[in-house]
Amino acid sequence: MLAAVSVGKKLGVSAGEIAEAIQAYKPGNNRSQFIDTGKNRLYMDAYNANPSSMKVAVDEFLRSAGNEKLLILGEMRELGADTKAEHEKLVLTLKENKVKKAFLVGKAFEVLAGEAGFTYFENAEQVTGYLEKNPVTDHFILIKGSRSNRLENILKVL
Repeated sequence: MLAAVSVGKKLGVSAGEIAEAIQAYKPGNNRSQFIDTGKNRLYMDAYNANPSSMKVAVDEFLRSAGNEKLLILGEMRELGADTKAEHEKLVLTLKENKVKKAFLVGKAFEVLAGEAGFTYFENAEQVTGYLEKNPVTDHFILIKGSRSNRLENILKVL
């Protein structure tokens, strides 16, 4: 946004017009999108995930209003040797914050989910199948994970 503001100023766009454009901006492409499905309210951020963006998203989501919360977190890909340690840190954060409902998606969570008392799914298709049989309504849901998890496919059942 800072770059857009700078370009706008350089092109002579007024501060009011810049502020109006920023307020009207609605993110797309599964990046920081707020979606009200009529059944649930979702925060969709399933385009990219790394340890720092995952921590910020989870921390902010847990601080937000809403009684019935569900986190659907896809594994963070391309972490190399740090994969196990970074996923362990994330699950520890969930436990420390007394998260009640979390669906953890991807092989990096396979052992960790069960140990922490969360629900594990190998992929988004399994999550979709589960949610078709066990619908979730009136929840505030964070969907966050690396693009390769294809978590956007879950939207149709939420």
